[in-house]
Amino acid sequence: MRKIAVLLPLLVVSAACTSPFNSEVHSLSAAERHPITVDQQAVTLTIPIDSTRSGLSRGDLQQLDRFVSAYRTKGYGPITVTAPAGTGRDLEANETAAAVRAALNDSGVAYADIQGASVTSSTAKEVMVSFVRYVAQGPQCGVFDNERAARFRNLSHPNFGCSSQHNLAAMIADPRDLTRAQSTTTRDGHLASKPINTQNTVVIEAVEVELD
Repeated sequence: MRKIAVLLPLLVVSAACTSPFNSEVHSLSAAERHPITVDQQAVTLTIPIDSTRSGLSRGDLQQLDRFVSAYRTKGYGPITVTAPAGTGRDLEANETAAAVRAALNDSGVAYADIQGASVTSSTAKEVMVSFVRYVAQGPQCGVFDNERAARFRNLSHPNFGCSSQHNLAAMIADPRDLTRAQSTTTRDGHLASKPINTQNTVVIEAVEVELD
């Protein structure tokens, strides 16, 4: 009976040490635990329909120029010019939309990258210009639940890697790259041959020094 009394505590301790603490969730990487979401967002600009003037105002042209600059850096797909219909001023709306398309083309946007649309509205007094861009949203950090349990079980903290993912989402130049890779471009032959030309120049200079 004395031997049994001694062995029982040892068996209990051994069972406690071999209990399965970890699971599949704990094997996930920081990117899997704190994913970055990428969504499409519409960027819009409204141009008022003004029958008292011919064409667009200087302010409208400046806004369109800034709009095109944003489109070149962040936009995907065509630019859509939407004119209202059914307002009783359809002719003026179409003239304003045509002026907008011409201004976009003057700013460097090809007509093939501009599409027209119409929306039925009895109150609309403006033409809307829009394009689609991609936006990255980082994870929400600051979860401190089960901190003591994670430390006791030698597991990573629930916040581990969250700030890095959050900062990456804020800094990435083109969030669309997170959904699919960009296509490769042709190699620059001049840039590729630059190290070889530099090496040849160094070798020639070394030979001239030895001959002197």
